[in-house]
Amino acid sequence: MGLLELQSYRRRLFRYPSVMGALVLTVILAPQLRAQRDWLTDVRQQVAAKDLRKAAQIIDARLKEEPNDLEAQAWRARILSWTGDLAEAEVQYRGVLQRTPNDVDVIIGLADVLLWQGKLAECSSLLDRAQGLEPLNREIEERRTRVRELTRKQASDVTEKGASSLGHELQRSDLYHYSLTIGTETDLFSYSSDAQLQSAALAIRWNSRLTSNFSANVYRRLRSSAEQLSSGIAYRFSANQSLAVSFGAAPHQQIAAIRQVSLDYDRGTRFHAGLLKGVELAGHSAGIWFDGSQVTVLGTSAVAYLPRDWWTTLVANTARTKFQGLSPAWTLSFAAKVSVPVRSRVRVEVGAGSGAENYSTIDQIGRISARTYTGGAHYSLGSAQEFSTFAAYQQRSHGLTQISIGGGYGLHF
Repeated sequence: MGLLELQSYRRRLFRYPSVMGALVLTVILAPQLRAQRDWLTDVRQQVAAKDLRKAAQIIDARLKEEPNDLEAQAWRARILSWTGDLAEAEVQYRGVLQRTPNDVDVIIGLADVLLWQGKLAECSSLLDRAQGLEPLNREIEERRTRVRELTRKQASDVTEKGASSLGHELQRSDLYHYSLTIGTETDLFSYSSDAQLQSAALAIRWNSRLTSNFSANVYRRLRSSAEQLSSGIAYRFSANQSLAVSFGAAPHQQIAAIRQVSLDYDRGTRFHAGLLKGVELAGHSAGIWFDGSQVTVLGTSAVAYLPRDWWTTLVANTARTKFQGLSPAWTLSFAAKVSVPVRSRVRVEVGAGSGAENYSTIDQIGRISARTYTGGAHYSLGSAQEFSTFAAYQQRSHGLTQISIGGGYGLHF
């Protein structure tokens, strides 16, 4: 560009103040726009890599620099909801929504948090508001359909399980596709060396009716170890009926079952009388093969749902055991358990059982009478995570005792 052309360009530029103003604003705001683009890019990359902790750190750093950045505040609410801190996510979303009342993404985010908490009426109202702003948004319509279905399910199940337990189940079974559970248990015997069990299980919900699961157990005892793999599938015929089958296998050894098959049928009822809000009945059968014995188990259980989200479980089993060279024998056992919420996220359980056992292996072969006392606690870290612990004390015939302790962690995603 020559000197005359440059002078002509400058005259045209200053003749239009709006153009000049835009250029000046661009120069001034460029670093801020670049910084915002950089942190957003980093957050999206960490989310894509499923590193939510790192994404949260980037957002916190951005808010430290720009406390009023609504985009960062909205992202903080998303991360909180994805990590299960629903109460704090709700507060964060509401703060952003007060300043951007027509932001559909924020409205949808808050609606999701309310849905995961079981607040279906308020969630439905928010989604209606979002649809008014964007009538053709398919995500909104899909969520509204889902809320309508869950509302109908709530209406049909509320007398069976109570409103509190229903909200918990909506979060767990309807909103997450995967559940990962890991656990450990140690058994201390008065007459033998200790035993340990480590387990891991993955459940996959393919749709509202079909669920499959895969698990691995490692047993250690008497300087030996055994690995057992199992899989199963469950199908829900209706809101109140389901059927589950599973199969497990392990190499030949003397400390764990080498093969087992089970069949379970579960049915909820609307029976309501006095304090009783509903009853869930289940039938259980299993075939278990040890190295040298075979066991057939038939049993039933009933869960009664009471006011204030109390549960009572009763279990009765009968087992037929056949050792090599001996005639088969039947034994009976009974157990009862009470589950009580003590805080918003904590539930404790106590129980007792009595009966006979005669299908133990290696150093435990023979008929035993036993009384067992158990206790445990569950702590929910938001809707997607749960910690559990338990302890049991068993008094057996001939002065023998067993103490069992263990714990586990569950993740829903």
